Amino acid sequence: KIVKFSIVPSGQDMTPLLSAVRSMKPDVIAFGGHDEEHVKFVKALKQIGYTPKALLMHCGITDKAFTDAVGKDGEQIFGTTCWTGTAKTKSKVLWPTASAYAAASQKAFKNPGDYTQGGCSAAGIAFQTAIQKVGAKPGMDEAMRAKLVQALEQIDVQTFYGRVKFATSGEFYHANVGLDPLTIQIQNGQIKTVGPKASVEAPAQYPMKEWKSR
Repeated sequence: KIVKFSIVPSGQDMTPLLSAVRSMKPDVIAFGGHDEEHVKFVKALKQIGYTPKALLMHCGITDKAFTDAVGKDGEQIFGTTCWTGTAKTKSKVLWPTASAYAAASQKAFKNPGDYTQGGCSAAGIAFQTAIQKVGAKPGMDEAMRAKLVQALEQIDVQTFYGRVKFATSGEFYHANVGLDPLTIQIQNGQIKTVGPKASVEAPAQYPMKEWKSR
């Protein structure tokens, strides 16, 4: 049962909203926003002293800036992402696994990379594969450009990031529908995949520990 749904303007003080939510005593709270809003939301929940059984956020919790900002208060928060450096992926193009990509990124940039960086690299692999398929070279004419677009639309390749395959029609036209989104949770300061079953690294922890007991 959904007891409340709100659209929160960016930069708004979360305390009044969450005070109203507290009175409803929901088991689960879900919130989607940018990194800064995620941090404010956690701090506001702690400030009013309400701990739901589960707190769900989206991709931003994988960012080190989030875990650095909230510290132990980030423990057991659930999120979602397209990719992590420990994802169970295999590829014959460039990096053979997610962990190989993360190690290469760590060596090059002192950071294992997040899902946005990984997605950009996967897009590069998609272009590389399509260009090789049509034999395109610099200085493409319009006919070759059309062939390249068609090759990209038909691409189906396994990468370190997961499968890249674009929808050719419908609601998700040109979106990558080859990926299986991951459900993650912060456990002992680390991002752990808790679903789907084939990708699980650790069992989900539920319910959340009270803020005051951390």
